[in-house]
Amino acid sequence: MKIYTTKNTSPFYTLVCEEIILKDEENQEDILYFYQHKNAIIIGKNQNIYEEIKLEEVEEENIEIYRRLSGVGRSIMI
Repeated sequence: MKIYTTKNTSPFYTLVCEEIILKDEENQEDILYFYQHKNAIIIGKNQNIYEEIKLEEVEEENIEIYRRLSGVGRSIMI
């Protein structure tokens, strides 16, 4: 098993790392990736932000929205 950690709290950074890890075709091991985001909403690649998120509230709170490579719904990082 490979274990990855980061202290970087940028959702953009951690999502890029996740994509690189997942696209590594040479890796045949299980992966455990630890990270902590600042406040953000992360949605899956197939999610519609207009159906999933109350955009007015998100904009009022200055919460950033990111799209994940996988399509497993949304995650709210607080």
